[in-house]
Amino acid sequence: MRENKACAACGGAVEAVPGLLACRACGLARRAELSFGDPVYEGLDEKEIYGPSKSRIISELVSDLSSFRPGGGRLLDVGCASGEIMKAAAPAGWDCTGVEISHRLAAEASAAGFPVHAGRLETLRTPDSSFDAVVFYDVLSLVEDPRPLLGRAFALLRPGGAVFIRELNASFHLRALALSGLAPLRSLGLRPGVVHNWNYTPAAMRALLSGCGFEGVRLRNSRPTSGDPYATGGRMGAAAVGVFKSVFFAAARAAEVLSGGRVLAASAFAASALKPRAGS
Repeated sequence: MRENKACAACGGAVEAVPGLLACRACGLARRAELSFGDPVYEGLDEKEIYGPSKSRIISELVSDLSSFRPGGGRLLDVGCASGEIMKAAAPAGWDCTGVEISHRLAAEASAAGFPVHAGRLETLRTPDSSFDAVVFYDVLSLVEDPRPLLGRAFALLRPGGAVFIRELNASFHLRALALSGLAPLRSLGLRPGVVHNWNYTPAAMRALLSGCGFEGVRLRNSRPTSGDPYATGGRMGAAAVGVFKSVFFAAARAAEVLSGGRVLAASAFAASALKPRAGS
C-alpha cells in the first residue's frame, strides 16, 4: 500500500477504514501509522511467549522443514528472537543462522550457540543463493514494507529453496476486534483481535508471494499459541481461553478439509513457497 494508493500484495485499490488502509480485492490491511520498536510484554512472561506457548507451532514448522528437505540444510530464521526455532531445527539436521533486530534477543540466541546477525535482514552480508530455507514466523506483520524483505529472502535462497511464513489471519482478527467492542465481551475484558502494522488474509499472502517471484504457494491453518500467554482472555482465564482455542481450531481444520483447503478460518495461517529452479 505504498503512498496509500495501491495494495502492496495485489496492487488493488485501497480504502481508508478506522486506523487502517484496507485492500478491497485481497483484504490486506495496513495500519495508517506504522509502529516500531522492541516488543514490550509488561506483566507477561516473555519466556513463555517465545517458548512453551509456541512449542506445537514450532514442532509443526520443523515437520514442514523435514518434509521439504529430509536431512536438513542451511536455514535462515528472520526475526529469530531468542532462537527457539533454531534450537528445534538443529537436531533435525539444519545448519541455522538467525537475524534479529533486538540486540538483547540476538544475544540470547547467540548464547545458545547460533550465529546471529543483530540487525536488519537488508544489512546481512551473506552471498546470494546461500540458504535452502528462510523462515519468517510472526515477523512480516511488524515490518515497514514486506516486499523488500521477501525480495532479499528470494535472493538468499538457492534455486528450489523454500520460504516458510506464519502470520495472524486478518480475516479472523479484524472481525474479532469488531466483536470485542460489544458490551458483553467488553465487560469480560476480552481482547481477542490483534492488529499489527500489516494484517494479512490468506489471499493477500498468496498474492504477495507470487508477486515476489515465488511459485508453488501453499497455505494452511496454523495452530494457535497454547493457553493465554498474551492475557487476551480477561476474566475468562487461561484455561478457558485454551479450551476455546482448541475447539475453534478443530472447527477451522474441519472447514479447511471439507473445502479442499479453500477456507482458512483459524486465527493464524502458515504459508510456504518455492524459489523456481533455474530454467523452470
